[in-house]
Amino acid sequence: MMYDVIILWAWASGLFVWTQLSEKLNVLILEKNETAWNKLLLTWKWRCNFTNLNVDKSHYNWDSLDRLDKYFWEFWAQDMINYLHSNDIETKEEDHWRMFLKTNKAKQLLDFFIQRNWELNHQIKLWETVTSIKSNDDWYLLSTTKDTYSCKKIIIACWWKSFPQVGWTDYIFQFSKEFWISYSSPIPALSWIETKEDLSSLSWSSVEADITIKDKAWNILYTKNGIILFTHRWISGPVVFNATLFLTKYYQQLKKLCIKLNIKKEDMTKRLYWYLKAPKNLKNYTMTLTPNDFKWWDTAKVMAWWILMKEINDNFELKKASNIYVIWEALNITWETWWFNLQRCWTSAYHCAKAIN
Repeated sequence: MMYDVIILWAWASGLFVWTQLSEKLNVLILEKNETAWNKLLLTWKWRCNFTNLNVDKSHYNWDSLDRLDKYFWEFWAQDMINYLHSNDIETKEEDHWRMFLKTNKAKQLLDFFIQRNWELNHQIKLWETVTSIKSNDDWYLLSTTKDTYSCKKIIIACWWKSFPQVGWTDYIFQFSKEFWISYSSPIPALSWIETKEDLSSLSWSSVEADITIKDKAWNILYTKNGIILFTHRWISGPVVFNATLFLTKYYQQLKKLCIKLNIKKEDMTKRLYWYLKAPKNLKNYTMTLTPNDFKWWDTAKVMAWWILMKEINDNFELKKASNIYVIWEALNITWETWWFNLQRCWTSAYHCAKAIN
């Protein structure tokens, strides 16, 4: 059978583009795991933080930020909310502009996507691991561990190499090499920062602080206020996760950087006084740390890598391989925590489906 479109794999952007493709098209989605989008069911105690009302390019890190506002302008957070409401799925807003399903059940969204595609007569096959894609003039031959498939168009929406328990795949690297597609080197992001200093006396305590990271010339690379969690030789918390996101470009020089934690007197704790050996009559306190590494891919929330944006057109089609589209789970884009992640999936899927339809 010749399919019009084959989608790899059944994660957020893959499932959503599946729902947006016309019922006139013969569409198949392949998933290498036993279930679709199993990471969704592990997120926030089975809840679904599906977008953030504060979405804009400032919350993302990638190699083509100027293009991001254009994409979001055409399909923004409110558009996704409206889409769900039009299908009788109610939503609610929580802290930091995060949007959840009103039922607090992530499986509701997954079930809706699956049901919607059955209504469109689109197909899904599980336990299908892709092994190769071969070009045959104006169509493609796609091989898996189970079968071979012919199709006119391919949409790649694979998961990055983190969270091994959810079944990531690094097939995108094999594909990129075979089709001469440029991609970035893997770097963990949204991760803990390991320090050279022994923080065991502060382990599992936290403090609100201004975190400032400087290079050896004392240029400020990142500064933000937030809660810092101490664990042995690691610092953690949302503000630290976001720091790693924007420090990926300095990863090779990480050990030459300096972290300053500026802490107000009213936020100091007995353990911090003891660690800093500081008097109690100062207005502010400074804690200096030396970064050593990020926690690696098996514990990092994301990997800052994948196919570079310069390789795709505005409709997410590869410039070097016509009729192959790459959407945001396979592109070189990462995001701040507070769940800005899924909106870039919905937006890229919307644009890709619009072009194919």
